[in-house]
Amino acid sequence: MTALGDVEVKRRYYACRHCRGKQMPWDAWAGAQRDHLSPQARRMAVLSGSSWSFDVASDRLLELCGIRISDETIRQVTEAVGGHAQQWLRESSSPAETMQKAPGNAEFYTDGTSVNTRQGWREMRLSVWAKRPSGEPAEPSEWDSRSLPKPTARWVCAGIDTSETLGPQWSDMANPSSTV
Repeated sequence: MTALGDVEVKRRYYACRHCRGKQMPWDAWAGAQRDHLSPQARRMAVLSGSSWSFDVASDRLLELCGIRISDETIRQVTEAVGGHAQQWLRESSSPAETMQKAPGNAEFYTDGTSVNTRQGWREMRLSVWAKRPSGEPAEPSEWDSRSLPKPTARWVCAGIDTSETLGPQWSDMANPSSTV
């Protein structure tokens, strides 16, 4: 599946009788993985799967782009890419370094809601770290009408997790020298 629709390609399949290794060189060249999606189609599946429920994402891709990707394939690729992003966030020092180097004062916001998952209702939490220069002093009566300076850095994380799991991540972002 490509971003333009189904493409049928005859390709060679090689298997070694000794090591039992298998490969399809065309798939590697085209960036096709086990999901049979081109990189562009995979990106569209992940973007739609991140925006809507997987069944709605499948319907929207068909309606908007004319491509048919099952909701199960959208779920699998979206969760796989989400796992890679989560691993990068855990292992990379880039977010903490960016926040540490940005000018301004640190801000932290978090809020949660309940979402229905396959395991039942669970808490989904959105957390935002930002750095922003101080604004002009204002009286409480002016708080709703004034404009604050734009943030110089922002890091946003959302996940279905417990506060016991998220707390150490919050601590790491609050103390960037421990993660850098």
